[in-house]
Amino acid sequence: MFLCLDVNGKKRIAASASAALELRARDLPDPALIRERFRTPGTKPGAFLFEGFLLENKPVKKRCLEIAGSFVSSRSSVSSNFSNSSNSFGYPGFVPAFDPGTADLAETYAEEILSWPEQYRLVLFVNEAEAEALARRAFGGTPRAGDWKALFGRLGEKGGTVAVKLAEKGAAVFSGGGFYRVETRPVKTAETTGAGDAFAAGFLAALLRGLDPEQCGREGNLSARRFLERETR
Repeated sequence: MFLCLDVNGKKRIAASASAALELRARDLPDPALIRERFRTPGTKPGAFLFEGFLLENKPVKKRCLEIAGSFVSSRSSVSSNFSNSSNSFGYPGFVPAFDPGTADLAETYAEEILSWPEQYRLVLFVNEAEAEALARRAFGGTPRAGDWKALFGRLGEKGGTVAVKLAEKGAAVFSGGGFYRVETRPVKTAETTGAGDAFAAGFLAALLRGLDPEQCGREGNLSARRFLERETR
């Protein structure tokens, strides 16, 4: 990745998929072993997050989706990652998640990406540019204000979870037919690269602890804010 900040603080990022293309399917865990591990009593819960550059590598993409679907057959067709049962994420201790990484990748693979929250009951993480790219493909043409809210609201109703990272504005979470707008306290910093990953880590950690969608959004915001505060020191 190449990052450039000009004198006005405008950021430009050039990224390469080379490392993702060199990854092999056998480098990733066997889905059968994941099922066996997370069905074992006493096993701590875990999460699996894969990102957009891996979609360029077809064997790895296939393996990622197999991992994401490890427990999907055991889940109710109307359940969400946040159910009211004692198992808040709907299946034994394992939560799959995806982040497209760039708006270009979100738009290129939009049809597939939009099917995954329902198909695999995964958590979809996007920023605002990626949300608009998905809405543009879903509705055609230039998305209108609020199009992605309607789009992700429908995905949440179908059993998926979508967390939209809104930078200094916080986050929006769609799950189980609910919409949760979670504010945050802005951090003054010229560089924010990595904050989105920190948000996803905090969100998933909260989800694995059984917290509700709004609380997960708050924990994601807190994790991102702590990351940025550390970067400004």
